[in-house]
Amino acid sequence: MTRFEILRSTGTWPFLLLLALLAGSAQPASAQCIGVPDCVLVWSDEFDGTAVDPSRWSLQFGDGSEYGLPPGWGNNELQYYQAENATVAGGYLTITAREETIAGRDYTSARMRSLGKGDWTFGRMEMRAKMPIGRGLWPAYWMLPSDSIYGGWAASGEIDIVEYIGSQPDRILGTIHYGGPWPFNTFSTSNYFLPSGTFHDGFHVFAIEWKRGEIRWYVDGVQYGFRTNWYSFGGPYPAPFDADFHLLLNLAVGGNLPGSPNSTTEFPQEFVIDYVRVYQTPSSITITSPAPGAVLAPGDDVTITAGVDDDSSTQRVQFLQGKAVLGEDTLPPFEWTVPTVAAGCYTLRARALDDLGRWERSAPVNVRVGEGCPQAPYRMTPAAIPGTA
Repeated sequence: MTRFEILRSTGTWPFLLLLALLAGSAQPASAQCIGVPDCVLVWSDEFDGTAVDPSRWSLQFGDGSEYGLPPGWGNNELQYYQAENATVAGGYLTITAREETIAGRDYTSARMRSLGKGDWTFGRMEMRAKMPIGRGLWPAYWMLPSDSIYGGWAASGEIDIVEYIGSQPDRILGTIHYGGPWPFNTFSTSNYFLPSGTFHDGFHVFAIEWKRGEIRWYVDGVQYGFRTNWYSFGGPYPAPFDADFHLLLNLAVGGNLPGSPNSTTEFPQEFVIDYVRVYQTPSSITITSPAPGAVLAPGDDVTITAGVDDDSSTQRVQFLQGKAVLGEDTLPPFEWTVPTVAAGCYTLRARALDDLGRWERSAPVNVRVGEGCPQAPYRMTPAAIPGTA
């Protein structure tokens, strides 16, 4: 007899079922942050739609060679990534690994990233997910640098929020990669073993809390990893973990860590994600103008204004479109004017440098100039006609 059949037979199931639903429901506005004070939700995907949200994620394709990596994504992986293997339905994202031949690869799966659509320095990064099972399966929820300002992998770092090996279904790993560019890279890792059952049996919450000079790993609210020591050939401590990183989700098949599937591995296998959430401490800098969602006229001059909590400790404020610096101001009121703004959709940010040499970045503000979203020009202004500038 199932649990719900027992509840029905006792006549108490409606009340207890309601309590269970309330206890298990997603509450994205309330964080369980432990080491991130006064944290608030700044980004999430609850997977409530019917397809991968292109405003939050970009799918990656192929065997890695399309991105300048050795075939096998630099890890001797066996899969070919394609869009068809990432589906959204019933409030879940499902990444499915299949045994099928595409482009000379014997398996297919999916990989997606938030680069340029969700990039953060510090915060709590959290996922609720259920893992696949079987030799050769390697799902991960992880982070890579958005700009690699300290050099090639792993001088600019990598944060593995959770990795899992399908042949060891009661174990997870949390790892950082750092040091120099390959082959001068190194890593530090922590393990956690479930007291009973496996990570394939049901959903679990995996997270890191990342602050300046400190990263902690959690599963179901239990801390199992803590790192403060690392280095980068490309800059002083706390480099490389003091810059923007973005999220990745993927299910690899084979590779250096899990080994290849064998006759005991059953396909298809699913990596099922309930939600992905990012929490941060509220920023001390905000863009006060233009307002989020503002619609502006092409050809106008647009002034971007930022407010900071403490003018006296702010050395300068930079204004950015995406990753491009539009300009900076060193005196309050902090502002920058973009002349003759061109039609397009833009993501604006500001970042402030304090008197201790620390940068803090505002939340993004999305604005539209004109109708629709034509390809946005670099730095919001039309490019000069060759020979006229």
